[in-house]
Amino acid sequence: MQDAAVQGHEEAPAAGVTRGDCIVCYSAYDLTQHLPRRLYCGHTFCQACVRRLDTPAHEQRRIPCPQCRQSTPTPRGGPAMLDLDLAAFLAIEAEREPSRVDPQPHAITRQPAGLRLPLSPQ
Repeated sequence: MQDAAVQGHEEAPAAGVTRGDCIVCYSAYDLTQHLPRRLYCGHTFCQACVRRLDTPAHEQRRIPCPQCRQSTPTPRGGPAMLDLDLAAFLAIEAEREPSRVDPQPHAITRQPAGLRLPLSPQ
């Protein structure tokens, strides 16, 4: 029987795992140790798990994908140099920022005293 990832079907996340969780360690993505890093195959895992997966193979460092087993060459700066999963990263940022909706616009209710113009010429 062929693997679902080989056939092009993406596996459903495990029970209790949300889009914002790493499917390896089940930790929620964050902006410190669990940054969402995308491998060349397109699958995303937290930076801590990607570091653990980084292994030497024939004098090169490679990161095997836990979902589809495709290898991603480790960038020169290490796993931290892999692309962020931008959608997951922006979702984290959106959760952290308070709402930017201003309930009442600031309106000028009266003109400052020094700027008053005379009503009639003198």
